[in-house]
Amino acid sequence: MSYHTFACNTKFLVSAVNKAARSRLSKSRFSTLDTRAYPEYRVYGENCLLSLKPIFATFKPVGKNNGLAVDKVGRLMLDFVPRQTGNASAFAYNDRMAVALSAEEVGLILNQLPELSV
Repeated sequence: MSYHTFACNTKFLVSAVNKAARSRLSKSRFSTLDTRAYPEYRVYGENCLLSLKPIFATFKPVGKNNGLAVDKVGRLMLDFVPRQTGNASAFAYNDRMAVALSAEEVGLILNQLPELSV
């Protein structure tokens, strides 16, 4: 597949997705709101809480043909929050440890697992 064919197919796909999203939002009762989803996954352990949240990549326009380039890469935010002492149902969010990992860093960590050697 040549670059020109790829660029044309990408432009068509992006315009079709944008058109479908606009028509869906115009029929929605939330058409005046900027609707977004912020997924988060939590794992509750005995001593702490592990929270996984995506930080989405941002893109910038490139060239005249509606091209896109990555402006900021996406990351996976890991929050480790300990339980409060004396209260088993509460968490000490002031003492949390947060780590934002890029896709490459997540891959390097997964590669270190002994049962998943590459």
